[in-house]
Amino acid sequence: MTRRANKGDPGLVLLGIFVAMVVIPAILPAILTFAVYSVTVGVIGLIIFEIKTDRRPSVTTATEFYSAEDCSTLDSLMQQQDQLWERKARIYRDANQLGLLRTSQDPRRFDERRSLAKRFNAKLVKLDNEFATIISNVETLRSEIRDRCDAWSNQFEHWRFWSSGRLAFRVALVAYVVLVATLVVFNPSWVQNFSDTVSRYFLFPVTTFHDYYGAVVIASGVSAAVGALAGLFTFDHMDNRLPDEHDFYTKWFVGDSGEWLDKFVNSYWEYDHEDEEEHEFADGDPDWDGQSAEQLTWYEVLGVTPNASLTEIKDAYKEQIKQYHPDRVAALGPKLKALAEQETKALNAAYEEALKGMLAGLAHGNDRRRPR
Repeated sequence: MTRRANKGDPGLVLLGIFVAMVVIPAILPAILTFAVYSVTVGVIGLIIFEIKTDRRPSVTTATEFYSAEDCSTLDSLMQQQDQLWERKARIYRDANQLGLLRTSQDPRRFDERRSLAKRFNAKLVKLDNEFATIISNVETLRSEIRDRCDAWSNQFEHWRFWSSGRLAFRVALVAYVVLVATLVVFNPSWVQNFSDTVSRYFLFPVTTFHDYYGAVVIASGVSAAVGALAGLFTFDHMDNRLPDEHDFYTKWFVGDSGEWLDKFVNSYWEYDHEDEEEHEFADGDPDWDGQSAEQLTWYEVLGVTPNASLTEIKDAYKEQIKQYHPDRVAALGPKLKALAEQETKALNAAYEEALKGMLAGLAHGNDRRRPR
């Protein structure tokens, strides 16, 4: 049969008896003496808190942390982000209509065996860089606003601590004076008996104040408790919440800029040819500057190496030029037809430059010379 465990540990009981019989009587004189002279501590504390308490930080609304210009700048940067998302989606839509293939290693990029794919990839890289710049500007602006808010919060917490402490000392001293005066005037018998008890344990008794020891000790304990409760209550209700702080934190604090950038850089679109709608490109696209072909060399346009042979150049030209044949782009919209026409002109110009370079090399007796 299992015995039930005792609820009380004998060791703890003995320790409690030892504390009650030895420790408390040993420290009781010091406690009572401190209680009698605690009013001096209260006065000194009040003086310190009066000196340390500054004026309340003068911010009543979150709009004081930023100017109208800051708000306008942030809205503009957010609009630019939305525009970049639209431009990136447009690039994938147009590439889909032109039949550009993705690379197996990175579905965000197109197979650069076609010169047009190089231009689309270059546009995507350009958009990623633009988005990174915008994110950097957003984070810089937000950091400035956050620093202002944090500086105010630190000032407010400093003022909150010292102000609530000052109130606690004020309440405690007022309660002390009222209680001492009341007990001394009425001087009930139980206070007289308590005064006799205090005088027996008091370290530095003064006969003149023998009858007031009880009143002073009682007033010290009660006023300390009242002052502490008043200070805690005030500290708890002096929060730094502002009327419009929800909108403020949503606008200036919510959102991880690094996560936004990663999401943009790693995003890509897949489109179904049957569901794809015609979309403006060419002169309607801010990414299209009309000079992309001129920025590429002839061998980049044709998709060959700089030292390609005449046969390789002709094969590459024929392979790419047929992609933009009028019969192939007849079903596309006018903007995409215009793009196909520009690509055709770029291929013809590159092929002509390659042939001129080849003939120039032959004229100088160097059949291995290639155009640059």
